[in-house]
Amino acid sequence: MDYQFLEDFKKLSVECPPKNYKPKNMQVFRWVFNDMADERNFTPRYFLVPQTELEDLEKIADSKIKDTKKCAMFALSFFDSEQAAKDRFDYFLIKSGKKIYKRLGTQIAKCTISENDGLNEEPNEIGHFNHHPVKDNQYETRFTIISKL
Repeated sequence: MDYQFLEDFKKLSVECPPKNYKPKNMQVFRWVFNDMADERNFTPRYFLVPQTELEDLEKIADSKIKDTKKCAMFALSFFDSEQAAKDRFDYFLIKSGKKIYKRLGTQIAKCTISENDGLNEEPNEIGHFNHHPVKDNQYETRFTIISKL
């Protein structure tokens, strides 16, 4: 697969995406901002976090831990249900307050991904999983907003 961030993956000391990630055909849910053209909607966390957070990551001595974390930050966060997306957002809202809307999004959107869209980890116990997209995925036109956060 021709991944969206392949050149960044090549700089890591770990395999990215990890070997246990698999292609999937399924409906997925994601936090987005109201304007689907907003670049934050489908930009991985690695490119959105404050520079100080990336500098803290660089200070980790073990390069495998550091690069495993970076690999995860190059992924898009998806959920396996609308309720899982809402529940996790509510957790962050309680933890961080309303400022979280400016960082994470204001809506929940859904899309059906196919095996050609990238590789995915298995959803965890709260329904979250990382997705490493292929180039030219055009998610901004494929996702549809379904509810407010």
